Amino acid sequence: MPAEIARGLPVVAVVAIALAGGAAAVWLARRQRLLAPRPVARLLAGLRGALVVLLALLLADVAIVRTRERSERPDLLIAIDGSRSMTLEAASGMPGSRIDAVRDALRGPTGDGERLLDALPRRFSIVPIWLGDRLQELTTGDGGELALPSPDAGRTDLARPIVEAVTARRHQRLRAVVLFSDGGHNADGRPGEVIGALEARGVPLFTVGVGPSRRPPDLRIARLEGPDGVYRGDRARLALALESVGLQALTGSLEVRDGDDLLVHRAIEIPSSGDRVVETPVELEVTLDRPGRRKLTVSVAGTDGDAIPANNTRDIWIDVLEEKIRVLLLDGGPRWEFRYLRSALERDTNVEASALLVTRPPDRRLPPGYPRRREDLFAFDVVVLGDVERAVFTETELDALRDFVVTRGGSIVLVAGDLGMPTTYANTPLEEVIPVVLRSPPPAPGTGSVREGFRPALTAEGERSAMLRLDADRERNRTLWSLLPALHWAYPHDGVRPGARTLAVRAGATGRESRDALLVARELGAGKVLFCGTDETWAWRFRIGDELFERHWSRVIRWAASGRLPPGDGLVRIGTDRARYEAPAGVSVRALVLDGEGRPVGGPDARVDVEITDVGTGRVRRVRLEPIAESGGLFRGTLTTGSGDGALSPGEYRIAAASPSLPGYAERAERTSARFVVDERPSTELDTPVRDEAFLAGLAAGAAPGGRFLPIERAGELVDLVDGEPVRFEERVVIDQWSFAWPLLCLLALLPLVEWALGKRHGLP
Repeated sequence: MPAEIARGLPVVAVVAIALAGGAAAVWLARRQRLLAPRPVARLLAGLRGALVVLLALLLADVAIVRTRERSERPDLLIAIDGSRSMTLEAASGMPGSRIDAVRDALRGPTGDGERLLDALPRRFSIVPIWLGDRLQELTTGDGGELALPSPDAGRTDLARPIVEAVTARRHQRLRAVVLFSDGGHNADGRPGEVIGALEARGVPLFTVGVGPSRRPPDLRIARLEGPDGVYRGDRARLALALESVGLQALTGSLEVRDGDDLLVHRAIEIPSSGDRVVETPVELEVTLDRPGRRKLTVSVAGTDGDAIPANNTRDIWIDVLEEKIRVLLLDGGPRWEFRYLRSALERDTNVEASALLVTRPPDRRLPPGYPRRREDLFAFDVVVLGDVERAVFTETELDALRDFVVTRGGSIVLVAGDLGMPTTYANTPLEEVIPVVLRSPPPAPGTGSVREGFRPALTAEGERSAMLRLDADRERNRTLWSLLPALHWAYPHDGVRPGARTLAVRAGATGRESRDALLVARELGAGKVLFCGTDETWAWRFRIGDELFERHWSRVIRWAASGRLPPGDGLVRIGTDRARYEAPAGVSVRALVLDGEGRPVGGPDARVDVEITDVGTGRVRRVRLEPIAESGGLFRGTLTTGSGDGALSPGEYRIAAASPSLPGYAERAERTSARFVVDERPSTELDTPVRDEAFLAGLAAGAAPGGRFLPIERAGELVDLVDGEPVRFEERVVIDQWSFAWPLLCLLALLPLVEWALGKRHGLP
């Protein structure tokens, strides 16, 4: 048994103290031998020597170290997928869900006929974890069974939770990880994190695939698209894509509901699909007469044999606006683009248009009806500015047009022309809002002509924009744009400004050639601007009539007016930029605040708070809005969604202003308000009809050697596959003097006491 000496004072110091103490004891013993009988003197000397030795040992802190070997059961981490896809059927035509199949497998027999959950704990220390919305360790119920919660996680994360659980264990104890899952990983975490963590620790991974190996019969709504907003009485076009597999030809019913109101009920024909996936596009229109933010629920019913009916329903939110859009259309002459656009706006029942032309030469000036006063211009929602030269405007009027966008929050649509738009606006206040870079020196008239013609080609950004949807279905929309009649003139600019979004380029351009940008949108201050680089969209009427031309400009005008605030209560108008948000996203809130006489509330002391009420829980929080300088009473702010302090979690919310600048307004029973919904990103959980064997096998193969993939039917083989050898440890046992603290302290006190008593009895000093 090796001993560690002098863990306290250095050995030299201890020896020196011992020698000094011993010398003192010898000197004292010789002196006392003359005064006391020899036996007494020797006893006293022995007591003093024992005391010196005891003190030396205490100062040296001597310890006895022993090493012994100990064995324990290794840890076995069992991870169970807790996402919603585990509620789907375990196998085609078989009763029970996938999580039921996991329960059955854990209760099922091994090769020896013993239950798996009985056999494993004898060889391993089981660590069961649940991969749900959060990582949690499972408990064991009666009979040794695991208490499995109901699968409810909106996403399957087979990466970070497992890494978190593995890194929390002592790696020398963790023998293996067993994962029960259908393999439908769809979260942000990367599976390579699991592979790297297990490979670094030498821990094998055994994946057990749950769910059918072949896709069961299924019909689902794979895609649902529609406009963000329409006006009251407009027909909203919805485009669906239905996916079917394993079904015979059938006739189902399609319904669209607005709450309890049935808007559409019609039969749909689903073709026979067999073993292949068949996509059936469906397009429909609904008329929305109730203003506000409407949640439409689209569902398909009457599909016998559908194994996953839960994915037959989807929701879409649409803003139904009631107020007419006030549009100012100003052009430099009666060109074809102006004529047909004016006619289209006049036929639109949701638009109130003022169409004006600059006076003819030689006296070129703004017409009498033009809103020269700032407040009159700000009464419009959209300004469509055609081929008007800069010379007809004063500097003050150009400032007002810029502020109409930046501070008022209006929208300007610039329709290029060969006369003056946008060439003549270089170095003017309006140039600040134009989304493209003006060419210098200015191009000569006719420079943008293209004899062979060209067509607009939508960029990826343009395809996502509802403004450029000639058809609700994306594929048909792309086809329509490619079939439009050719155009022959476009303004030759020098690229787009930073922050602007190119929505369409000339057909054949790569998108990197920025000077080919044809439709460019830009958000600036509180408003936005659209640049249309051609004045020949009227040519789209060729052989078709007004339908596509009017549809295009109707969507442009509605996009331009989409930032408008809904009607309020005479004091406050409040709204958000969209009705629905997918977390994480920013919710842009704007409010227009007027006093009792209709004047904007502003100035350095103006203050507007927003009360945000969670409709589900009733919880209320406040956020301060910041004033937009010189905007005429506009305030804005941004709310965060997702996770983190102060972020809005998924749910429905109501916002209302609480303005200290309006005394008593916050206490009013009826205040103008707006609603919006925060959703999680669309879950693909119910789109996992079969287990992903390739993914699960790849996980097992990529981790430390020894792991493998097993179908759920062979889960009992885990007992023989996982190494159950005990974990052996070398244990270091230290026995030091403080293990006997009380005896040592008693002895340390007793030795001087006995010596003193003997000395007194024999009269020694």
